[in-house]
Amino acid sequence: MVPNHSLRYLLFSMTCGLCLFPSAISFARLINYENDPDLEIAMEYDSEYNGGDHANASQPLAEEYYLKYLEKCTESSQRAKVYCQLGVLYATNWHAEYGEKPDYEKCVMYMKKALEEEPVRIGKETNRARSFLVTPLASREERMNLRMEYYDWILKTKNIIDSADPSSEIWLPDIPGQPISDLTLTSFLDLFEGVSIAAAGNLVECASSFSDPIDQIQNLQKIIDRFPNTEAATEAASRLSELKEMMQKNTAAALDVQTIPEEPQKNIESEPDVQTVLDEPLKNIQPPPVSAPNPENHTVAPPVIMSDDSNTHKAGIFGHAILAVAFLFLVAPVFYIAHRRYRRKKLGNE
Repeated sequence: MVPNHSLRYLLFSMTCGLCLFPSAISFARLINYENDPDLEIAMEYDSEYNGGDHANASQPLAEEYYLKYLEKCTESSQRAKVYCQLGVLYATNWHAEYGEKPDYEKCVMYMKKALEEEPVRIGKETNRARSFLVTPLASREERMNLRMEYYDWILKTKNIIDSADPSSEIWLPDIPGQPISDLTLTSFLDLFEGVSIAAAGNLVECASSFSDPIDQIQNLQKIIDRFPNTEAATEAASRLSELKEMMQKNTAAALDVQTIPEEPQKNIESEPDVQTVLDEPLKNIQPPPVSAPNPENHTVAPPVIMSDDSNTHKAGIFGHAILAVAFLFLVAPVFYIAHRRYRRKKLGNE
C-alpha cells in the first residue's frame, strides 16, 4: 500500500500540471542578466537550471546562494522569480536519492513572498506561486478554498490577457525594462490555456474528494454557483448529476428489502383442541358385548380355587422350627453362664 504522505505528494505533483517544470515554452524564466556570481552558483545547484544534472544539484546549497542573491537584489520581478524558485526546491525539485525531501511549509512561505513582490503582474512565476499554495499539508476544506481562489484568479487573468499586447505593463518581464516578445507571449498563452483546463479539473476533483456525499454535493454546487458558464461549472454539474443518480440507486436498493411471507393464520374454530385430539381415539374403543343371561341355559360356574403348593409350605414351617431349636442351644448356655457368675459375685459380697 502506498503511504498516505507519498500518495498525497503524488497527487500534489499530478495536480500541479503544467506549472511544475520550466520548458521551452515557459514564460519569464529566471535570467541572470547582471551575471551575479551568487545567482550563478545557485542556478548551478538547481537542477531546473543546470540542464537537469541531479548529481550536481543540492537543495540546501541552492537555497543558500539564492538567499545571498536576494540580499542585494532590489528588482521586484527578479525577487519574485527567485522566491518562486526557492518554493519549487521544497515542493517538487528535490532528489530523494541524495537524501533530500520536500518541505511544504517552506514552499508555501516562499510562494507567498513571491506574490508579495508581484501581486498583480502576470507571468509563469506568479501563476506557479499561486498553484503551489495548495499542498498535501492542507485539509480538504483548505484545499477547496485555495483551489476556488486560484480558479477565480485564472478566470480573471484570462479576461485580461485576451486583449493584452506584449508592450502591456501587465506582464512580468524577462529582463526589467524590456517588453516581452511576440513569441514569448504566444507561448505563454498556449501554456496558460492548459493550466486553465487543469485548474478546472483539479477543482472538481477536490470537491469530489470529500468522504461525505453531502459535502461533495455542497462543494460541487458551490462551483456551479460561483463560476457559471465555465469549464469547472460544466464538469461539476456532470459530476453532481452522476453523484445524485448513484445516491438514488443506493437508496432504492436499501429500501428494496425482500419481505418474509407471512404464515397463513390458523382457523382456530376448524382445528380441534388438544383434549379433543386425545379423547378422539377413545371414542372408537367399544366395550365387548355383554350377552343377557339365558335362564334356560344358565349354569353355575364352579368356584375358583386358588392353587397352593402344600409341599413348599410344609418345608417352610420345618425350616423355621430347626432355626428356633438351634437358637435355643446357642443362646441358652450363654445366659446360664452369665447367671452363675452373677450369683457367685453376689454371694462373695455378702
